[in-house]
Amino acid sequence: MASDSKQLIRQIAAERIEILFDLALNELSRHSDDSNTLSRSYASKIARISAHYRVKMPKHVEQGICNRCHF
Repeated sequence: MASDSKQLIRQIAAERIEILFDLALNELSRHSDDSNTLSRSYASKIARISAHYRVKMPKHVEQGICNRCHF
């Protein structure tokens, strides 16, 4: 039972990572200073979710975020 709930939590975290990455890409396409700040905020949230729930970032997400953006 406990492993099922952990699996569910990790699945939800992976879905959230995908959603935040899509939002970050949409904000970057707007080309404004506020969107740059918001997309960096999304990138830092992605990194925190990945670390907290021990979910590996998908390769396309990991390659799409520079190291400076998520600290």
